[in-house]
Amino acid sequence: MLAVNLDAEITFKFLEKHVKQACITCFNSSSSVMIFKKQTTIKILRKKLVAVDHFVRRLQVDLAYHFEFMSVIDQKYEKLFTLNDNFHSLDSKSAIISTDDVI
Repeated sequence: MLAVNLDAEITFKFLEKHVKQACITCFNSSSSVMIFKKQTTIKILRKKLVAVDHFVRRLQVDLAYHFEFMSVIDQKYEKLFTLNDNFHSLDSKSAIISTDDVI
């Protein structure tokens, strides 16, 4: 996985030649994205981005937890939480914090 200090539009231009081999997996901010998929393609993209002086950092991970690859384990992952009474889903009302609650 690569952290790239570019906006999505510019990053897509680098990805055009690598359709289905690499893609943006996360939009961190308006000027930062994450790229993930085939490691060989990630290495090629890293070299191209560095060659034109763009900031790139390779992350030492095997799986992008916010990406489609998580679907492989999603049911097992969810089951682990349901087996433990300390974990429970939040409904939308309990997830909202009023500004009155902030000190």
